[in-house]
Amino acid sequence: AGGRATAEAPVETDTDEMVFMPTEGGGYQLKGGTLDKVLCRLTHDKHTAAEEDAHAFVLGYDKFASAAQVLDFLRQRFRGAVEASEGAGAGAGAGRDDARNVMVNVVMFAEKWVALRGDVVSGDDELVVSFGALGEMILQSGVLVGMLRDSTATLNALMEMLQNTVPPPLWEQHRDGLQRQRPTPRSSVLRLQAAAQKLQVYEEVDRIVSVRVRGRVSNKAAKLLGAGGNQPQSGPENTLLDYEPVQVAQQLTLLTHCLLTKLSHQELLSMRFRDKEATPNFFWLKTVTNRVSFVLMSEILRQSDVNARARVIETIIRIAEVCYNMSNFDTLVSITSMLESTAIHRLRQTWAKVHKRAPGRWDALSELTGVAGRALERKQAELTPPCVPCVGLMLKHVINYAEEPTYLDADGEKRIINFNKMRKVGRTVKLLKDAQDIAYLFDQESGILNFLVSKPPYESEDDCFERSVALEAKKPQA
Repeated sequence: AGGRATAEAPVETDTDEMVFMPTEGGGYQLKGGTLDKVLCRLTHDKHTAAEEDAHAFVLGYDKFASAAQVLDFLRQRFRGAVEASEGAGAGAGAGRDDARNVMVNVVMFAEKWVALRGDVVSGDDELVVSFGALGEMILQSGVLVGMLRDSTATLNALMEMLQNTVPPPLWEQHRDGLQRQRPTPRSSVLRLQAAAQKLQVYEEVDRIVSVRVRGRVSNKAAKLLGAGGNQPQSGPENTLLDYEPVQVAQQLTLLTHCLLTKLSHQELLSMRFRDKEATPNFFWLKTVTNRVSFVLMSEILRQSDVNARARVIETIIRIAEVCYNMSNFDTLVSITSMLESTAIHRLRQTWAKVHKRAPGRWDALSELTGVAGRALERKQAELTPPCVPCVGLMLKHVINYAEEPTYLDADGEKRIINFNKMRKVGRTVKLLKDAQDIAYLFDQESGILNFLVSKPPYESEDDCFERSVALEAKKPQA
């Protein structure tokens, strides 16, 4: 509904079944509505619904509607558009265009649905039959061929679902024509090549982290380790200062993005962050991130000389700055939190050296992530892949959105769905999925990765604080 307040489109007005809200661009978008009205807006005849709106609905519709209800609406909506197109006279071009727009939007909505939550359909026999009925109408209408020919979308998820749900003779009848129209642009080839490279690099990252942090070796990893060349380095000879800050930042970004790709949107939205079984990938990301934090903290605390500690902190600040420039906000926040921990923050003599050698750099970094992260929050909303958004900020948003009401009418009698709440959740999930789709194409450097996830000398807050006090004792109170 965004962008409707133009010279050609009147200002949207509220009704008993729909409520609108202005956008920053001067248009209007749907704030809430009944189930039928919301679905009508998502399959509108005058414009294509914003991708984030369809995304938001697909993720959250089951809080107020069943999959069968949504699918029934889509079938009726598509059937009505087909009948309107067939019933339009020769001179009714606008009517036919409107009907085709509805069909196109229903197809796009169905693609989004099966791409995000295809298991809901494929896991229910009745829904498979119902989706097959919708698929028959889509294939017979010819709209799919036109969309593929015009490169409107690749529709990969929908095509696979149609193949599995429509009657085989009908699919065979249309298959060749659809395949001829499916675009294979150079960007798709490059994406496949990038995906293959990502898989190879991330498998090696997984192996190193599993060996170092979990302390156990899979059969595949054991074979690789037995080959000798890639065996993790051990021993105290490597320190943070042996590596360039840019190299360390690249490997931290590669590591964190690898972990992020495993985090499902279901884990993010479940809000069961203390339940290891319910959110295993979130727990693993947190475990590895904590390990890296203690490794970096230990690098500071292992230095007995105050000037050496200052040099390490300067290097870590530089690493955080590079992470920020690489749009790796998660590691940026992790590093600043580590530097603000009690064990490090209390090292006044060390920090005095840091501020003297690199004035203003730490203040600028802490200002970016401080005050509840508002500055970083604004920048995270503008991230474009490749990127690693701050998972903590995403969790904060999900928790805040969950507190908003499901319905805009207080008693829920009219069942005016709070679609703006769904839109906010959808934006957060879309940020996660967009970040997961595009990889960083850095070369994996085993030596640095092994160092970053190695067992640190000080691996608890108590250990770190005890060492910190030993380095710079508390001053007696006057």
